[in-house]
Amino acid sequence: MGNLAGLTTSQHREAKYTLGGVAAALGVNTFTSNKLNQVTFDPATGAISVASGAIIVSVDPEENTLGYSDDTKIGNNRYPEHMLMLKLGGRNEALNEMAKTFDLVRTTWILKTKSGECLCLGAGNGLVSSQNKSGAGAGSDDFNGYDVVLLGGETTKARLITTLEFDALAAKAV
Repeated sequence: MGNLAGLTTSQHREAKYTLGGVAAALGVNTFTSNKLNQVTFDPATGAISVASGAIIVSVDPEENTLGYSDDTKIGNNRYPEHMLMLKLGGRNEALNEMAKTFDLVRTTWILKTKSGECLCLGAGNGLVSSQNKSGAGAGSDDFNGYDVVLLGGETTKARLITTLEFDALAAKAV
């Protein structure tokens, strides 16, 4: 058996099934034009803060079209890879601008899952689109709009925040 000296906490199985999916998402442009990160965490308390003047947007996609993953990637080195997947229905100039922002600007995402967990993706380096396609499909019941995947390498797993912190940030969303 390998050395498990780095493990300090035992985990026990919970006897409940939790729903998947993301219920709400808030986005923040991760960096200012002079490369200052607008989202920070207090290492002592784990509290999240967003810089004064930073714009927080709320994304309200269709039901069951928003998800995330927080995977460990293994290659020449190991790192957490944060991924946000979302669908935005339809096409208009506002959605075109949002799609362009996803392509060009690193964003941080604060999420609330359907099971009530709140967490932050991309706080250190931000997420940028790895897939951003739009279309209407061939059939009348095919999806019409944008299919977006935002991806970023981080130094830590997604950070958990409190519901109160999420609600406070959501109240500041434009």
